[in-house]
Amino acid sequence: MRYTVIHSCGHMAEHKLTGPQRYREYKLRKLAEGLCPTCQAEERERQLAEAARRNREEGLPPLVGTEAQVAWAEHIRREALDGLAKFIDDEEFGEQVAACLDYLMKETRASWWINYRHIAKVNHPRAQRWDVENVVLQMKDAGVLSDKEPSKAVSAPPEAVKAEATIRPAEPKTNTVAEIRTVGNAIEVEFPERREDFRQLIRYELGFTWTGTRWKRTISPAIGPVEERVVETAHKLLAAGFPIRLYDAELRRRAIEADFTPEPKRIIAKRTSGQYAGWFAIVWPWDEDYYRAARGLPGSKWDKPAVVVPPEHWEAVLGFAETYDFVLLPGAQELVEQARSAQEAALVAPPMEPKRAPKGRQPSQTPPKLEVPVEVDIDDSLRDDDD
Repeated sequence: MRYTVIHSCGHMAEHKLTGPQRYREYKLRKLAEGLCPTCQAEERERQLAEAARRNREEGLPPLVGTEAQVAWAEHIRREALDGLAKFIDDEEFGEQVAACLDYLMKETRASWWINYRHIAKVNHPRAQRWDVENVVLQMKDAGVLSDKEPSKAVSAPPEAVKAEATIRPAEPKTNTVAEIRTVGNAIEVEFPERREDFRQLIRYELGFTWTGTRWKRTISPAIGPVEERVVETAHKLLAAGFPIRLYDAELRRRAIEADFTPEPKRIIAKRTSGQYAGWFAIVWPWDEDYYRAARGLPGSKWDKPAVVVPPEHWEAVLGFAETYDFVLLPGAQELVEQARSAQEAALVAPPMEPKRAPKGRQPSQTPPKLEVPVEVDIDDSLRDDDD
């Protein structure tokens, strides 16, 4: 149903509302308390311009990106810096807040600020101390930030930014867009539609896990860097017919052109913890089966989800990798070199004949037979003087 609403700015605007009557009444009250759509857009433009002006006055470096991205990112940056600055005098973690500000004031990628827009939540009127603590704790190492839900005040990007960041396949399966972003060493994908074909692709082929609100995958250094996996994820979603949204223009280009190194699926890694730390670990995709071949390696054991092999059998592991097209990750390559060096440095003892015992009568031999003399005389030295 359509309703005409008089907004707080005095302007009238028409709105289409659906749902239960009490819900529509609630929405009408809220709409009347706010600005009309035209005034909302003007207010947003004013806020974006004000944020950019303040950032320039404070000597912050210019942001890099498209015009629409930069305008929005300036606002996000302003909100984040102002929110964190409120806690600069906190006795417990004020110094850590200062370190975060130092890091943030050097970041100039507009796409980075858009991906991390949830940190602007710290400047929300209802922001709590734990909001800032969470940001600080997860951002201490090279800008690793919180993965909390974006603030409602800044979560909806301008339409122009969304449009230029969106790529649609030639024959899309749906109009729903999968938004891809990085959060530290993880990739998140938001896709607000239930589709079994999408779930099969992102869960089983791309290795993501459902968190309850989004799909997420943490990228280890062995299969990184993260940007490489972002490009591969975006490309495979596009190839499968799903529209994607990616705010980094260079990553969008690479996704379209398939400019990435495919993630290795058959891998041999180095175990770094547990009972078999320091052993080779052989892993393959869930839809393939190399169990029998891997268990045929000397000394191998099954330790879910991998077959592990002791390092002294490195030559057999290399032969297995070559035969079945497995990739040795850096840790496994290092383990090969260590095992090879240890083998070459070991003393080589050639087999030698044991020393022979001197010749003599063997215990099993019969003693030689002595001859009895014909005449037996007593030696003079043995005679008594009386004789």
